[in-house]
Amino acid sequence: MIDLMIALWTGRIPLPKTYWVYGALVLAPPTVTLLAIEAFTGKPASPRYLVPAFLIGMLLRAYWIFISVAIWRSAGNYTGRIIWGALARMAVVFGYLRLTLELLKK
Repeated sequence: MIDLMIALWTGRIPLPKTYWVYGALVLAPPTVTLLAIEAFTGKPASPRYLVPAFLIGMLLRAYWIFISVAIWRSAGNYTGRIIWGALARMAVVFGYLRLTLELLKK
């Protein structure tokens, strides 16, 4: 597990696998769960309202920061069509903008 995390962190895992498996597929279930909790309760995932949802959100953010670095570095090592590396890096930038706006509104 540590070897995998180091390989991801250093960008040695191929970009498609990093982006789609460790990025999209790993993040999708907890994100959907968090959104469902917030939709059904009508309350934001903050410690004042829902401690479990808040913890899920914090874990998601921490993992997203880790995987975004992995995606960025993997995109830099990508030897396929240049557009895919550029789009992956653009997705990371937009993700950080979204995270920043989300944290500012809370």
